[in-house]
Amino acid sequence: MSLDWNPGFEHLGVVTGLRVFQVKFVRVAENGTVISRQPIVLGGRSYTFTASTLPNGYFHVEFPLSRQIAVGQYRLTAAEGTAQALPEYQGAAIRMTHSPADERFCFTVQPHAASTP
Repeated sequence: MSLDWNPGFEHLGVVTGLRVFQVKFVRVAENGTVISRQPIVLGGRSYTFTASTLPNGYFHVEFPLSRQIAVGQYRLTAAEGTAQALPEYQGAAIRMTHSPADERFCFTVQPHAASTP
């Protein structure tokens, strides 16, 4: 799963990348009703993700999805990001001012097609 997004980090001039990024999704029905409140958490300190910088403060973030994830539609409900800053930066923690959870990001898991020999 991938996401292109601009976190609107404060002090953008000292930001060199993403140190930690975590998103939480809940499974929803076609009409948008939440099916499961147990979130699927991607990213974070103990989960693999890759992030590359794009122009204008955007990042391209990729998360591997488990093959164990249930078929269905998932809606983003929360996101947290920690900026990586220049080594000489000694100021306050850099806050994310724009969360992708403010948008209507979703992804859909389709059933696996049977493979043929």
